[in-house]
Amino acid sequence: MKIAILTDSSYGTGKTYDNLYKISLPIILPDLKIIEDDKNFTDKKFLEIINKNFLKTSQTPFEKIIETLKNLLTKYDQVIICGLAKNLSGQYNQYLLATKYLELSDRIFVIDSNGVSIILERQVMLIQKLIKENKEGKEIQQILNNKNQDYDCYILSKSWDNLIRSGRITKLKGFFAKTLKFNFVIKVQNEKLVFDSKHRSLLAALKYILTNLKVHQVKEIDVAYGFIEENILKKMKKIISEYDFKINLYSKLPKIIMCNTGVKTLAFGVWKNEL
Repeated sequence: MKIAILTDSSYGTGKTYDNLYKISLPIILPDLKIIEDDKNFTDKKFLEIINKNFLKTSQTPFEKIIETLKNLLTKYDQVIICGLAKNLSGQYNQYLLATKYLELSDRIFVIDSNGVSIILERQVMLIQKLIKENKEGKEIQQILNNKNQDYDCYILSKSWDNLIRSGRITKLKGFFAKTLKFNFVIKVQNEKLVFDSKHRSLLAALKYILTNLKVHQVKEIDVAYGFIEENILKKMKKIISEYDFKINLYSKLPKIIMCNTGVKTLAFGVWKNEL
């Protein structure tokens, strides 16, 4: 049984596999020009654009999803789709609709990832493991959908403009963050981004996050980072080590996510139960 995995650009630049395929999510400029978040969209170009514009994100065109699936099914027996969390976009519903349109529910299996970036990367790792154990699409779908709440994740951003504009946090909280120089912590909770706490410094906020993640009594932590100064990243790694965590995944945040959170963003996640 040959099984392909289809994800999207919310996966970022994580580990690649021979059977892993990625479909791009569009980024929309104020003049409505569309940029594809694919391998040709460089970090340099992204920073040039986002530093001058508020960027919006959109769903992959339905026709492109259909074409991609048709092409994959000429080479693979089944396709497992694991992409952008359903509560962050209509992309998940696009995948479901494509499966129904092609009338191939016995060959295409859509997973509710409930995550992006390092969360999504971990799930793809598990899918690969299950494929190697000769499990098929339906069983893999059930296993992943039963585990999509098993993580704890916090987001820490040095810039709140994008979060305010995207509606992820209120204008009032954004005003306090900028005026009083607070660092706000956002938690991923019940498939939503919610305000958690405020702190006087970035490192104090980091220590707060690590203290909360320690309650799960796990040793490994996954870290995603935006365009953060190297000296801050070094201090972050040192503090993580002091909290007796070992960094497992260490990945650049996807551009499609930084359009909403800002480029100076960190994310930290742990899995409560072994994947």
